[in-house]
Amino acid sequence: MMRHRQRLKKLLGFCLVAFTFVYALNALMFKIPLKQLVDEAEAIVIGKVQSVRCEWSLDKRLILSIVRVRVQETMRGDLMVPDIILEVLGGTRGDLSLKVTDMPTFHENEEIVIFLRSINAIADTKHSFTVAQNYFPAYEVYGKAQGKYSIDAEGLARKSGYEILSEDEDPENVLSVDSLKTKIQSILRETHSKKQRKR
Repeated sequence: MMRHRQRLKKLLGFCLVAFTFVYALNALMFKIPLKQLVDEAEAIVIGKVQSVRCEWSLDKRLILSIVRVRVQETMRGDLMVPDIILEVLGGTRGDLSLKVTDMPTFHENEEIVIFLRSINAIADTKHSFTVAQNYFPAYEVYGKAQGKYSIDAEGLARKSGYEILSEDEDPENVLSVDSLKTKIQSILRETHSKKQRKR
């Protein structure tokens, strides 16, 4: 009888964990407007994912995805290399997987628009960065899942992997690539114009 109760408790615990995992697939986030993404990103890139591989963090506590992206167009930033490296929290290493609900995911051959910030490349075992040891330049996605658009076969740029804490639909969530580029260029011109007027 005791064994039966213990097994039932384990089963209920597993079901609760499984339910929590499914429920948390999409993170609830405050919306980051496109203007903020553009203004605060160090670089904005249109590119294609060349490879995704996973490594342990320096402290061996986290799994990180190391994503190599072939740069097709740079809309902001002075990138002097054909490929850039992204470090993203989460991934699979052996039999272990780490899934982080508000982080973007990447797939080989995926076409993307990403908003980037450079990673401070200091190899320090007190911090989790892996990229710092091996790759230059290295970036993280600014805005987490909101800082990545995936481009589909029909030329639509789409954000995913999170939910906004609002009942209103986000008009910037799905755009044609041309519309997204036009909006980004308009924000960049406006920001540049404001800086010029302040001088």
